[in-house]
This record gives sequence, C-alpha cells and structure tokens, in this order.
Amino acid sequence: MLHFYHLGEIYQDRIPNANISKGKFVQIRHSALGEFLLLAPSELCTFHAQIVDLFSHTIAPNWCFKLNQKSDDGTLHEENARIIGGGYYEILPEQKRLNLGGVSLAFGDYEAYGIEQKLKKLDRFKEYRIFC
Repeated sequence: MLHFYHLGEIYQDRIPNANISKGKFVQIRHSALGEFLLLAPSELCTFHAQIVDLFSHTIAPNWCFKLNQKSDDGTLHEENARIIGGGYYEILPEQKRLNLGGVSLAFGDYEAYGIEQKLKKLDRFKEYRIFC
C-alpha cells in the first residue's frame, strides 16, 4: 500500500506564495505500514533529508530521524523502515501529468519499478499520466 504525503499542501501556511507543484520527493518503505511517497517544494525543504525530518514530525506516532548539522543528510531510526531513495517531482494538473525523476544526493535513486501502478490506485492520480 502506498501512502502519499504532499508536505507542501499540508504545510502550505508556512509557504503561502510557493509553487508546490515542483520540488523534491523521498520514497520510504516500512515493513508493517507499507510504502510512503513524500513530496515537498524547495521553499519548504531545501534538502531531501529535511523532507524526512518534517515527515517524521507529521506522522503519528512520530518517527525518529536524526538530521545532521548541515541538514543535508540524516539517519532514520524508525524500526522496520528504510529510506529507498529520492528525486524530483513536477505535478502538471492541467495536463494531468506527474513527472518523477532524478536522484537524491543523500539517499540515492528511488525505486521506479511499480510506482506508477501504486500511484494510479490513489484517487488523486487515477487520471494522470505518470512518468518515472
């Protein structure tokens, strides 16, 4: 099961003038809870590690993530969870298109295989063309 979190939408009050349709994403897999796809615009999270840190305080109960001093890397201390990788996203609602690509310097490449089918099961992306 895929859990989708768009942190730009959740925390839009922190970044009222930001373009939340573009930014970075992180993919996490939890053996009991399933897979998580976390999106955040650059105005909210400059680095992929900041996405995981913010998400760790968003999910209930909170997860433990140790962000390094530069905020560009970190370690997830959540039992049964591991960061798969990350990249960049662009949502084009008018064209009903989602683009995923690139690589996270901190966490490496995401696992593209199967992600399109998982996203298409979500009401939000049923009608979208998804490019990974």
